[in-house]
Amino acid sequence: MRIILLLLLSYSFCYSQNPDLNQIRKSFINADKSEENCNTLLDKSEQLMENNDIAKAYNAAGLMISCEFKINPFIKWNIFNCGKNILEELIAENDSSLEMRFLRYCMQKKAPSFLNYNDKIEEDALLITNANNALNKELLDFINPIFISLNDE
Repeated sequence: MRIILLLLLSYSFCYSQNPDLNQIRKSFINADKSEENCNTLLDKSEQLMENNDIAKAYNAAGLMISCEFKINPFIKWNIFNCGKNILEELIAENDSSLEMRFLRYCMQKKAPSFLNYNDKIEEDALLITNANNALNKELLDFINPIFISLNDE
């Protein structure tokens, strides 16, 4: 009986250490504010990435955001392209994922124009705008304020 109890306690402790998507989303909101916040997003998304394409997409976005905190332009370019390629591959595999398309929209809106990463902004914005009724309330509450603020810039 003690072994079962010990196993259950270990499992619940390990499970409580894994972030859920809500924690990752909250980390995403502040990831561009500091390197520490960005690392938090990367760490939390890595913990959930194994079987979760949405977590992989947040990790890719985190990689692109992390470029803001690098000094060497070559390193910035390589890291940004790595994150961009991962995100684009995930979206190609999950084209109807509104959350992934939202992440790409955010990254493209924030990317400097010289990177030429802006070819899907209108397409993603239209998809997000038209799909608002299809989103669950929790995801909608997360997406809408960010989407509106990016459109006001």
